[in-house]
Formats: sequence, C-alpha cells, structure tokens
Amino acid sequence: MSIEQEISKIRALYATYFDGRDADSFISLFAEDGILVVPGGKEIVGHERLARLVNNIPPSEARHIPIDAEIVVNGETAHCRGPYRMDDAGTISTGQYDDRFVLTATGWRFARRAILPDA
Repeated sequence: MSIEQEISKIRALYATYFDGRDADSFISLFAEDGILVVPGGKEIVGHERLARLVNNIPPSEARHIPIDAEIVVNGETAHCRGPYRMDDAGTISTGQYDDRFVLTATGWRFARRAILPDA
C-alpha cells in the first residue's frame, strides 16, 4: 500500500469510527499527542481527551463523508486539505479538513486535524 493510500484509509476510518462512536479505534488514528481542532478553534489534544470527546457525544444518524484530496508527503510528515460532507437526517453540511500526518512507530497517524466548516 502506498503512503497516499494509507493516509486515505485513515481519513476514511476517521468518519467510520467517529460516526460509530468507537472511541478506542478513533484514537488509534491519532499520534499520542495528536490534535483535533473543532469548529470554533478549540483544540482537543491527546488520546485521553479525544476518547472523552467521542464517548460524550450522543449517538446520531449523522454521517461524515470525506472526499479525496491530494496528499503531499515530505519525509515523515504529510499534509492534505480536502472537502468533507456531513449528512444529518437530510441536512447537509460541508467544509474542509486540514490534515497533518506524522509517521509513527505504528504507521501514519493524524498529528493534527482541523475541521473548517463552510460559512
């Protein structure tokens, strides 16, 4: 599997694990000190806080749909910025994911993901 394919898989699994409220699998996609920047700019840092975030969100029918983006690899880091779509009971939201990845001992992981909703 190429680096780009591995990173694309991580981007897709993010949606699967978050929508399924699978905190353990969700945090496995992030480096230990990984950061999720939620709308409004708040940073959720590290596995413990990321798991708490997922565990505290009530179940929902919302589905996140990442859309392929160009991935730029630079040694042991990578970056991509790509659109997403979220369908929540017929209400569609769109925006961008600004993703930074790092190669860890266990493979590529999110170093930082910023969720940037369209206005």
